[in-house]
Amino acid sequence: MMKSPSPNDNLPQTLQNLRQIGRQINGSRGDPKFDSDDVLRLVAESSIQLIPLSAAVIYRIDHLTGDFQLGSRVYATSQPDVLELSAQVQDPPNDLPRPNGLGSQAVQMRRSVLSDELPYMEVHPYHQRRGVHSAVCFPMIVADTILGVLYVYLYENRKFTEIELVTLEVYVNHAAMALFHSRRLDALRLDLEQKEKEVYRIQKATSLLFSRLRLDDTLNAILAMALDLTGAHYGIFRLVDEPKKNLVTRAFSGMNMHRPKTESLPINDESIMGRVALTRAPILITDLSKELVDSYYPLDEELQMRSELAIPLINSSGGLEGVLNLESPLVGGFSQNDALLIQSLATPAVIAIQEFRLLEFFIEIAQTIFKASKTQTLLFLVRMTNQLLNSRLCEVWEFDNSILSLEASSSSTATERVYQNVGIESDKFGQVGDLVNFPCHELVKDYAQNKRVLLSNSLFMWIHQPDIRPRLLVVCASARESSPHPLRNDWNIRILNFIRSYLIIAIQNDQRNHRLQVEQEQRMLAETFAAIGDIASNILHHVNNKVGLIPVKVQSLREKRKDLLISDAYLQRNLNDIEKFALDAMSTVSKNLSNLRPITTSGVNVDKVIAESVAALESHEGLSVIRSIESNLPEVEATEQSLQFIFSNILDNAVEAMNHKGIIEIKGSRVIDGVMIAISDNGPGISEDMQKRIFDFENRDASRKRNLGFGLWWVKTILFRIGGSIELKSKPGLGTTFFLKFPAKQIEIGLINENIE
Repeated sequence: MMKSPSPNDNLPQTLQNLRQIGRQINGSRGDPKFDSDDVLRLVAESSIQLIPLSAAVIYRIDHLTGDFQLGSRVYATSQPDVLELSAQVQDPPNDLPRPNGLGSQAVQMRRSVLSDELPYMEVHPYHQRRGVHSAVCFPMIVADTILGVLYVYLYENRKFTEIELVTLEVYVNHAAMALFHSRRLDALRLDLEQKEKEVYRIQKATSLLFSRLRLDDTLNAILAMALDLTGAHYGIFRLVDEPKKNLVTRAFSGMNMHRPKTESLPINDESIMGRVALTRAPILITDLSKELVDSYYPLDEELQMRSELAIPLINSSGGLEGVLNLESPLVGGFSQNDALLIQSLATPAVIAIQEFRLLEFFIEIAQTIFKASKTQTLLFLVRMTNQLLNSRLCEVWEFDNSILSLEASSSSTATERVYQNVGIESDKFGQVGDLVNFPCHELVKDYAQNKRVLLSNSLFMWIHQPDIRPRLLVVCASARESSPHPLRNDWNIRILNFIRSYLIIAIQNDQRNHRLQVEQEQRMLAETFAAIGDIASNILHHVNNKVGLIPVKVQSLREKRKDLLISDAYLQRNLNDIEKFALDAMSTVSKNLSNLRPITTSGVNVDKVIAESVAALESHEGLSVIRSIESNLPEVEATEQSLQFIFSNILDNAVEAMNHKGIIEIKGSRVIDGVMIAISDNGPGISEDMQKRIFDFENRDASRKRNLGFGLWWVKTILFRIGGSIELKSKPGLGTTFFLKFPAKQIEIGLINENIE
């Protein structure tokens, strides 16, 4: 058997290792890149170099809890061949410290412990399977604090020598110093990070010197005043986060602070600030060693605090904005008078917070409203309204054709809801009122039962502009368990009026974008049809030249073969058919290609064409058509042929959708620059997916017998060519409405604009 090297043989290497470890530790001071794991690995490797037939394992120990940090394991071995020959070599490393094992004994006894020192002590089974005969464990102690342990396992069947144990203890002391320096550097890093944050706040405050976006400055000033008035040594502002589940630090101050604990706190009764946020009631503690000891969460755990004062920040709507907390090292450091003073200081703090959130809203909505879609903007506005008003729920509804449909909700669990035949009073538009007096009883019932909101503490507001269709309804409701502060107050009504303005801007912007898209499509279509018109004229010219010769040839045969035709009735009949088919073909080609050529418009009475299209409908039992056309509508710029095609196509589709039974309602009204015709049916409606492609060129609905999409493509195309537009609004199960807009005859536009001015 090979004899292991003598300790004296390893002395030069041992000294070299000690020098290298010492240099790393000494060089670590002030080095932010220092990694104590490198030193621990060097200690482990030096240990196995000192004792060649051995293995070394190092674990850190949490200096606060005394628990082994299992993820900190550092391992080194000088005998990889021993592991390769082991029958259990496939076992994963599983030498976790045992409750009463060698490491636990060394920590408890606060000195090195040998496996053969105690009769009941055995080497860890994991290392026994790998041929270990004996082991030693050294605790790493600095300033009476155990920071880790070093295990050394011997594969030889012998005891550790005195020189080996002494040298290992030196290694352990070096490792302990490395861990101690690491802990100090961690504290320095935290302090450095905190200083960097403070510098950033100073820079930000300087950049915002002439603006109102300085909530932290305001809170710090109020905090300094609170410390001065009460004689408190430390203070902190924590504000409620957006989900209203945690308190987030926004400002803190104190004397001789070491490591302030400024992390977020959950709103629960596990801390004093969390309990104040939960109960919305102030707490005054005269002696922390006797009152609410379990809930005490120190601002700086290295400082001994004896009294505490915590005040909730409540806004005018009864919502919680945050908590102001003060601490003192004196017993009875705060009085009831102090509590009253701090509650009076909470008012300007709440005002600053509300102004800050309002300004944040203005900045964000300005960045959102012209970039996001209508749906995204509505969702943003309801979420912000919910926060600003401290309501349980905020929703935006659309009202059109006696149908009320949900468009956006602050609730993540909101589902699509629609109410038909809603009775709305015209004098409600534009007003802020109580939801309990709202005329739609089904909606009120839904809020009361499903949403569990307090109807007597709710608000609704109508938004209606002459150039906005449809109307919007904003509903804000409070929870039953909320504080008794009413939603209907001057601040909240002012906020709703702000929201109203932005909602109008959002809808107008969406409509402008839609009009711009329509105009672009019209221009592209006009350019396309200008080119296609030339092609169509050329095709028609060639067809007429070729097919037009057929009747001429037939007439020539009749003149030159008159006797033959008289005697042959079959030949006469076929010549007649050839002539008729040729003439029909020329007429069909001319009629269809005419749709591709430029349209020459004139003034057309749209009411008259609608009446003719309705009369042309086949008589269907159970089908009812209701016409509601304003009198004296201006003539529209179009052709009778194009209007007949448009109305016939829309009406035929409605009849087919309702399976020839139902109600079709046609409404006509004057708008600023033309005439709006709305054609509604009470059929099954059109799915959202079909709505996206219903105007495509060759769109087909498998449930329909006809080629629905091609006809509607032509409807949209013809409308665009005459300067009109078409929109679709449909809800599955609630029917469909097509909104057709036609340009008024030019002379009428002038009259309308004059009237407006």
